[in-house]
Amino acid sequence: CAQCVGASMGTAQLKIPSAKAESRSSSVGGGSAGGGGGQRCVVVVEYQHGGTLKTLLYKHRDKKLPYKKVVQLALDMARGLSYLHGEKIVHRDGKAENMLLDRKKTLKIADFGVARVEAGADGDDMTGQTGTIGYMAPEVLQGRAYDHKCDVYSFGVLLWETYCCAMAYPNYSLADISYHVVKLVDRHISP
Repeated sequence: CAQCVGASMGTAQLKIPSAKAESRSSSVGGGSAGGGGGQRCVVVVEYQHGGTLKTLLYKHRDKKLPYKKVVQLALDMARGLSYLHGEKIVHRDGKAENMLLDRKKTLKIADFGVARVEAGADGDDMTGQTGTIGYMAPEVLQGRAYDHKCDVYSFGVLLWETYCCAMAYPNYSLADISYHVVKLVDRHISP
């Protein structure tokens, strides 16, 4: 699309350029970015009244979630990831802020900004450090080739956070998190 407008959670008063404003900018010589005659692309996401998983976990930091609720949230995440992986989509940024809850506290996976279709059999297409430190698998942090299993690693971190109602690395520097994940975790995981 020629012009894309997006919004993240918490964005208030999102302003989408009007056709009148756009025609003024194109008559001044700016034109639209893609030259597509003023086309706009807007990403619309269903509003989830329950907020994020991170907010829910923070609210329960002193009194943990009931075990049955932890299991329900874990199953919701697992079903969502299973669906994505069945469609060959790798999310690549699974974290508590990207897990939204509806009114019934059913979890839905959100924010596909860095998601992509899974690479071929060799896996060489996906490399580089994409995602959020603390949820990134060792192979991602090391810049090695990876596949949908990086989402499974993030899922494991999210399971721990959901059960404990705490963030996995609350007071660690980015360097410390990377060290702990790459040097300590990678030793215990065999491919």
